Amino acid sequence: MRPGFPTLPIHVILFGIFPILSLLSVNLGQVQAADAVRPAAVTLLIAIGLTSLLTLLVRNLQKAAIPTSAALLLFLSYGHVYSVLKTISIAGQVIGRHRFLIPLWVGLFASVTWWAAKRRGDLARPTRALNALAAFTLLLPMASIMRYVVIVAAAGVETARPLEASDRDATTRASPQLPDIYYIITDAYGRSDVLLEHYQYDNSEFLDSLVDQGFYLADRSVANYLWTHLSLATSLNMDYIPEIIPGWRQGSHVDSVELIRHSRVREQLQALGYSTVGFATGWEASELFDAEYVLTPDISRMELLSQQGIFNDFEGLVIHSSLLRILEDLDSLSSTPVAQYMSERLQRRFTVQREIILAQFDNLALVPGLPGPKFAFVHIISPHGPYIFGPQGEERTSSGPFTLAPAGDLDLERDAKLYIDQLVFISSKLEETVTSILSESERPVVIILQSDHGPAPGLDWEQPEPEPLLAKSAILNAYYVPDQCKALLYPGISPVNTFRVIFNCLFEEDLPLLEDVTYFGIEEFIPLNEFIAK
Repeated sequence: MRPGFPTLPIHVILFGIFPILSLLSVNLGQVQAADAVRPAAVTLLIAIGLTSLLTLLVRNLQKAAIPTSAALLLFLSYGHVYSVLKTISIAGQVIGRHRFLIPLWVGLFASVTWWAAKRRGDLARPTRALNALAAFTLLLPMASIMRYVVIVAAAGVETARPLEASDRDATTRASPQLPDIYYIITDAYGRSDVLLEHYQYDNSEFLDSLVDQGFYLADRSVANYLWTHLSLATSLNMDYIPEIIPGWRQGSHVDSVELIRHSRVREQLQALGYSTVGFATGWEASELFDAEYVLTPDISRMELLSQQGIFNDFEGLVIHSSLLRILEDLDSLSSTPVAQYMSERLQRRFTVQREIILAQFDNLALVPGLPGPKFAFVHIISPHGPYIFGPQGEERTSSGPFTLAPAGDLDLERDAKLYIDQLVFISSKLEETVTSILSESERPVVIILQSDHGPAPGLDWEQPEPEPLLAKSAILNAYYVPDQCKALLYPGISPVNTFRVIFNCLFEEDLPLLEDVTYFGIEEFIPLNEFIAK
């Protein structure tokens, strides 16, 4: 036998899983790796089945495998190519249109099939070449996945720095009438000046209602990081990432899940006698499911949705990036049974997220009735997309895959109204919920309404401009605290100092306030003002 790659056409398997692994590698951290198992298994079954069928027709396994590989690659890559080409124009004509791409894809498949059918004799050489090419293409996504696994495992060994002894002694100095503490994160809720400048929306009515109820409004507040996981890890641990994680170095991955779930704030409050209240959020990292109290949506309703069938988040991305994209885009196909089946199951994931958010507000109103002092942490993934609420809370039908990834940062022409409509509804629910908490609570209450980051109008992450970056750093930050705590607050306070002020004021701590800085980056951090000045 001649040396080299085997003549068994394993390229069918490798080319079949390549698009799945490639898509997974660029979405790690946003989707669960386990979500890729079902689409990968279906792809492999199709690859084996189609190869077997063609082998029966042409009586040659190697000859049958070549058009099968072509079909899989063309089918699974169509949506990617379409998304890239629809932004390109030649002589004023957008080339990314289905009427151009579909004939091209059919022609490419027909050409490969014709070439394979016309080949005479042994196909061992092209089979070995295709096997080698397929194995080579898998190297990049596999390397990305392995790198992610390694750095997450390494980050998991590092933990937040232990509490100082003085922190643990706080129990002896705590007031016997401990206030309930509500930490409510409204994801991507913009600061009022950003909303007015970029979206022509005056948010003063909502903000005035907060002030009328006794809130202090930090109207120059900025986020410490521009990414949710970094922002929450910082606020809940009262320090910046390099200080939270011992030995952290620039360029290192930050695995923030444990930093959020078992934070310094939570541990210190539990040492004071607080119970933690967790909520379903739709994002695993911010769900404190090991809390003393866990408040979730109506389970029977969620089970019913699950029984009806739901494509998981990753499966939605696979559909959107494949030839099935045409079922979403073409009106002539949208009424077909396959398109309707797919659309219903994609839409149910959005419905689940609606149920989660609505339940968060309902469940917040139940917290005052729980016994003892409580620390309630709830991360409301809204007005951040997906856009599933109208201004009165009416259900908005969404298209495309469900995703919480920041790739859809606001296109002003397309998304501004959707964002503002959702913000209007979320604001009304916040006002209603705050009123309920204050009226139903028998204990003193501290409420922190805060955003992890703002919206990003027109932000291009590949070539970020100063204006959208500054908009993304500008956040809602409002405090319902005793008057002696208000004296410690200031207009530009950032989340890293939020609980430093709370602990200093309520529990007689002496934690120094840190400089309020926004950092740009996800693994390498540069002060935003320095990044913009470059």
